[in-house]
Amino acid sequence: SPIFTITPINFFHKDGTKDLLIAGNINHARLKFGKYDANYGLLLNNDGQGNFSTVSQQQSGFKITGDVRSVIQLNDKLLFGINQQPLKAYKRVDSLNR
Repeated sequence: SPIFTITPINFFHKDGTKDLLIAGNINHARLKFGKYDANYGLLLNNDGQGNFSTVSQQQSGFKITGDVRSVIQLNDKLLFGINQQPLKAYKRVDSLNR
């Protein structure tokens, strides 16, 4: 799935290091090969030493559908700009702070 945004955030673990949130997708490609929509939002956890590990979708809670083109962190929320859809917001839940 194509990536359109890589956003550094300190949102889930609140440990002072910037994790990476990766999002994208193309639902309407010019060529008729089908959809490129397997990315539901991938969170990479930063260990503070420059190494990143994947956070499972179950743990991160992301299930973002559509063509994500932008992500902005606003306090305890992430706002997703998705092509041809209303703005989506995800709010941080303390149970994810592990």
